[in-house]
Amino acid sequence: MAYEILIPLEEENQYLALETRYQLGGMNYGTGNPEKRGIYLNFTKQTKIQRDGYVSTQTTLYAPGNYKIFIKELSRRSEKKIKEFHDYVEQSKDVLFEAWKNNDTEKIFRVIRYYEWN
Repeated sequence: MAYEILIPLEEENQYLALETRYQLGGMNYGTGNPEKRGIYLNFTKQTKIQRDGYVSTQTTLYAPGNYKIFIKELSRRSEKKIKEFHDYVEQSKDVLFEAWKNNDTEKIFRVIRYYEWN
């Protein structure tokens, strides 16, 4: 299960999605790089499109401002650890959003490093 926070952007129907998820790891076929198994935080700009009574989400892979940040290696999925980190992201979403808007990746990393794992 992934946890997502949608933050409205200035453009109509545009959102920043902060998604906390567990990934099995392995080869990333988009980049050709191996990835670790564990918790990741994704920053993804999305467009919500309403048509014929349905809502769909559109995103552009590898677009500027889209980040995938490795958070913590886990040998197996722990819903408790994922949810606890997501709760921290929820508390920090305003700071993370401002850092994202200003393209301040160092500040994003500082906020993430501040989290204490139990």
